[in-house]
Amino acid sequence: MNAEPQWFVWIESAAYYWSEYMPIKRERLKIMVKGLDHPGAIAIERSGNIWAGGEAGQLYRISPSGKKVEHMATAGGPVTCLALAPSGTWMAVGDRAGGLVRLDLATMEMKPIPEFSGVAGGACFFPDGRLLVTERSDPKKGRLLLFDLPDPMRELKVGPLADPCGLALNAECTSLFIACRLMPGILLLPVEMGIPTRAQPFVKMRNVLPEAIVMDHRSNLYIGCHSPTRIFKVAPDKWVTVHIEDLPMEVLSQPVGLAWTGKGFDFIIAANRGGHHLTSIDMRQVGLGTVNQR
Repeated sequence: MNAEPQWFVWIESAAYYWSEYMPIKRERLKIMVKGLDHPGAIAIERSGNIWAGGEAGQLYRISPSGKKVEHMATAGGPVTCLALAPSGTWMAVGDRAGGLVRLDLATMEMKPIPEFSGVAGGACFFPDGRLLVTERSDPKKGRLLLFDLPDPMRELKVGPLADPCGLALNAECTSLFIACRLMPGILLLPVEMGIPTRAQPFVKMRNVLPEAIVMDHRSNLYIGCHSPTRIFKVAPDKWVTVHIEDLPMEVLSQPVGLAWTGKGFDFIIAANRGGHHLTSIDMRQVGLGTVNQR
């Protein structure tokens, strides 16, 4: 069998590099919703309804099209994280004033999650309903907390966490990734018998403040930053590239909340703390939704 011509191999390699590592065009970013109060957290229901948290504690429910915005409830302070339970019946809401509450989506009743104290930086659920929360009231002594309600809270001894924020589990729930602002970079925690273990550096970054983190079906990570206004892509081989950037900060402005949506999970919705809007991003990649979306 004849070997492929060298020019064909080069073109194929160049096409792969372009699709995997080059930034996406700004034309694929669109403002979806306006008039929000510096949204800093986002979660999306299986139905496509979007939840976003505002600077004064507002909890907005937004239709999948973005045309209908409702102010459904108010947290105790600026909303820092949102996570929908696997059942889709309630949502964990963290705020900068030190609250972590359970919001019933049928009644809009909020109840404090027992034993929590501090500032929640990020939250995500295991498929069995256990809740993981990063706590960052002391940025140099961040904590990882596990809630298996109604059992008592557990603080997991996973090593130093330098201002931990967003979390993401891989599809098999065997790896947990945490964005840490003071590192700055991403930590990897192997999950053994359902429990995250010792944290280890996955990638270290420079001159950035990473906060949000999501994953696609190819195990690429996408990191939304408070500063600069960029979304980085981190490949499984730890190659870091600027995937999305908006220098004028008009369409994208401090994207500290990210979530997958769309029929094929091929769009990311970004919450812009530096603006008053949500941004829809045509990723042209199949994303890994949160456990309530699977």
